[in-house]
Amino acid sequence: MKLKIHHLALLGGVSLLGGCFGSDDNSTNSTDSGNGTKVYAVATDYSNYAVQSVESGAAAPFKDFANAPSGGGLALSSADGVLYIINQKTGELQAWKNSAIQFDVNVGAASNPYQVLKVGNKLYVVRWNCNSLLVLGASKGDSIGSLDLSKSANKEGVVNPAKAAFIGGKLWILAQRMFADYSYDSGMVIVADTGVATAPRGISLAAKDPQAIAAVGSNVYVASHGTWDTATADGGFDLFNAATGAWTKRLSAVAIGKPADLVAVAGNLWAIVYTDAFTTTKVVPVSSEGLQGAAVAGLAAANTLATDGSYLWVSDRAAGDKQAVWKLDGSTGAAISSVKTAYPPAALAIVQ
Repeated sequence: MKLKIHHLALLGGVSLLGGCFGSDDNSTNSTDSGNGTKVYAVATDYSNYAVQSVESGAAAPFKDFANAPSGGGLALSSADGVLYIINQKTGELQAWKNSAIQFDVNVGAASNPYQVLKVGNKLYVVRWNCNSLLVLGASKGDSIGSLDLSKSANKEGVVNPAKAAFIGGKLWILAQRMFADYSYDSGMVIVADTGVATAPRGISLAAKDPQAIAAVGSNVYVASHGTWDTATADGGFDLFNAATGAWTKRLSAVAIGKPADLVAVAGNLWAIVYTDAFTTTKVVPVSSEGLQGAAVAGLAAANTLATDGSYLWVSDRAAGDKQAVWKLDGSTGAAISSVKTAYPPAALAIVQ
């Protein structure tokens, strides 16, 4: 089993929703971005995990987020003022609003949940070890169905959904399709209506191991890292037509590096790319023609990107006790402020 770390004390009375329905890294910090917006980050040295928050102001110290789940890697999602804290090892999912817990459920102890995507009154839970998305009611976290993704499985019967987005009225789901020997089949993008029980077979990507998805104008960009721990140029960006879902083209992995995250900020597209096998990263602006500017200066080990619609937020796992969450100008990438975290920051979520 592969546990990808992308999500504190357990509360009593956790509702158990079981394992994989359908066909059946990281601790968190928050920094005040203004106007009631809070930025949360998972801070972790991969032995210790904590969900933390900054009370207000860029200089305020991080504070442990009370009652967050423990026991493994942590992932974060957010929507409509709710922070979702996901324990990837135990499958526990907590929903918090205004520092009060809304529900605490379990989405499958062996399911390796990555993300919660809210669409209307439904929550779609992306679970890497399952060939379906679990569908929960947004208010109580009760199980109300699933979306079967098995038509997109590789020859070993594996889908490995890793990320989902709601674009143009449809679900866009990234499937990594890893083999038992840890190599990857071609990645896929699955485009499905929200009202169906079974998704159609996905569209094969030119690149392997898709990591992130973002839309800018008429384009949907899918960032794929490619083969890990090597310099093999089988990553890059695939472009799709946002209206039709049709594949458009691939941007060269050689020119771009090995993408690991992607976010759109007010019409600008930013990506984290590895410039070697696994250790060196940079944050760069990207267009439909490829790189469109210089890398952001001052970042040592960028891990995750997030946006509040105006600013670009970056978790930087810099060595030498220099780890921080950075607030950057969403258009230029210029640094505005940074806040140091207790452990190196990883996953980010913004609550508005």
